[in-house]
Amino acid sequence: MKFLHKGTLPIHLRFSEFLDDSRATKPHALVVGEDVSYSYSPLLQQPHWNGLHHGEWQGNGACPYIAVSVPKSDIESFQNWLHTSPPVGCNIPLPYKQTMVDLAPSLSSDAERLGVVNTLKRESNGSMSGHNTDPEGVKYALRSVADRLHGVNAVVFGGGGASSSICLALEQLGVSKLLIVRRDVSVPWEFDSTQCTIEQVEYDQWASWTSLHQPALFVNATPLGLKGHYDGQSPVKDHELSLLREAIGFDVVYNPMATPFLAQIQSQNGYAIGGIDMLIGQASASFALWTGSPFKELERVGHRMALHATWDAIEPQWSGLANPGGHVEALFVPRNRDADTRRWLGEEGWTDEVPELVQTLYPKVAWCDQVHGSDLVHVTQAGKCSMPCDGLWTMERNLSLAIRVADCAAVLLADPKTGWIAALHAGWRGAVAGILPQALKIATEQGVDLRELRGWLSPCIGAAAFEVGPEVAAQFPDEFVLKWGTSTHPHVDLKAFLVHQAVDAGVEPSNIDLDWDACTRTESERYWSYRALGEDAGRMVALLQSRDTYEG
Repeated sequence: MKFLHKGTLPIHLRFSEFLDDSRATKPHALVVGEDVSYSYSPLLQQPHWNGLHHGEWQGNGACPYIAVSVPKSDIESFQNWLHTSPPVGCNIPLPYKQTMVDLAPSLSSDAERLGVVNTLKRESNGSMSGHNTDPEGVKYALRSVADRLHGVNAVVFGGGGASSSICLALEQLGVSKLLIVRRDVSVPWEFDSTQCTIEQVEYDQWASWTSLHQPALFVNATPLGLKGHYDGQSPVKDHELSLLREAIGFDVVYNPMATPFLAQIQSQNGYAIGGIDMLIGQASASFALWTGSPFKELERVGHRMALHATWDAIEPQWSGLANPGGHVEALFVPRNRDADTRRWLGEEGWTDEVPELVQTLYPKVAWCDQVHGSDLVHVTQAGKCSMPCDGLWTMERNLSLAIRVADCAAVLLADPKTGWIAALHAGWRGAVAGILPQALKIATEQGVDLRELRGWLSPCIGAAAFEVGPEVAAQFPDEFVLKWGTSTHPHVDLKAFLVHQAVDAGVEPSNIDLDWDACTRTESERYWSYRALGEDAGRMVALLQSRDTYEG
């Protein structure tokens, strides 16, 4: 189970790979761009497709939603393929929003006015119609302040395709005057309005216009602030901050959620609105075009996406493993001191209650009172195990097994053939008591071929920091008891001992994934460590689930 970022799980394929994938011949929906490997769209769309069991999909299973990256060199081939392929529709981000217009013989009013499409829909006659759901996404994002926008002035930073969609939405919301701030106003900008006044200036002139017209709304329609590309950047300079005082700020960038521009708005006692809700509004509108129904419980979808964004921000370590009819997903969440993360994971990590973050993303979780022993319990339903133990196993799909650690190792086991999974709490007491060999014995009894079993060991205390007394050292085989540096006490290599136990039972060494260098004690800024922090230490989460489908 090699670590993978969530965005690289099999929900994303390159176009050349997609053509060889069985899903390409069945009803499906796509998000198509030059690089959509980290698109949030599958996280939004797939759960709703999974819940759709009527119409043309009845009896065919859920319609998959797949992110397909199409390099510019392949765009003509993709367009030709689309004419004879089975997609029910496509979401189209930049840079192909204008490229795809020619594929659609009919355009919605918004798409025609803007001259770009972000959504294609397969009509009953087989042709594609073109739509633009960006304005609906903007209006959804601004719904909480919509009644405050009629008759006000607004500033929009950026003159690209996103800017035109925002202007159309603001026109529909009754904004009186719009200032478009662009790098070069000599370059034609085609959006015009009969409903509101539109002016254009370059960046060195917007401040004087703002001082004169007192806009109530500022919008960042540029990519400034986008993670990995324009980190830490904003269209507003530090000396211009006072112009944002008590204004509404809306940023189309959604990764990160807390952009530099929104931080500036908040520093001036303004009201900040992030790009996640725009993405949700767009996605819901496209889903409604394809199926006749918008997303259910939109507010809950927004909450889930906010949690996903926070989840990604704390850099959990992911592992993915395909199995028949589903997907095994393992994760490990290290320590984090971010305020929102503390709120959702608990001030001191996961203690005795399932945190909101885990509960929202993984609604069926089984866990236990851990007692540093070797007992394992077979669980078939979510909730706290009635017996104190240090290991859980199941063959139930969509049931997550969770272990909490702070120096001890979490051991996660998964069989890709049978779907058998187990989660173990392996401190030194549990390790010498044989919790891992016992779990492997149970696996064999359940028909698991240990040569196919995959295992993952979480970061735990490393040998250099694991100083023990002679009474503890005596319980380990000599080869795992080390003299380290100038220490007069023995050290134990817990990781090596656990790997030895697994290999000795028949697990292939290449199927065991761990970070040999990670140490919770010496890296206590990244990991919770009981040895470093004592009673003040929180707990980290290790979780394993065998899913029927990948839902993001």
